[in-house]
Amino acid sequence: MKARIPNSAKLTKKQLQAAESYSRQVVKADQERLLRQYFKLMCYVLNRNFGFGSKRCLAVINGISRLSAEHDQDEIFWEHLDRVIVDEMKLDFERD
Repeated sequence: MKARIPNSAKLTKKQLQAAESYSRQVVKADQERLLRQYFKLMCYVLNRNFGFGSKRCLAVINGISRLSAEHDQDEIFWEHLDRVIVDEMKLDFERD
């Protein structure tokens, strides 16, 4: 016997679009929350371990945000960043 969804239970295109839009909003909110938490952790460590104040932490966040916005789709930039971080600084990161 084949299982099938009756036409009365199928979602309309409008309902599917609404569900996809809501799903994208939820994912974006989760990504923003996670990024905010990592920025907070970074600022905490910079403050406690290296004496960074609010101005210097804000400068770091702004620098990261600026570089990310400028080079979001620039593969060459990310390869260069990998060379600096992984090869020169010897930090154990997966290459992008």
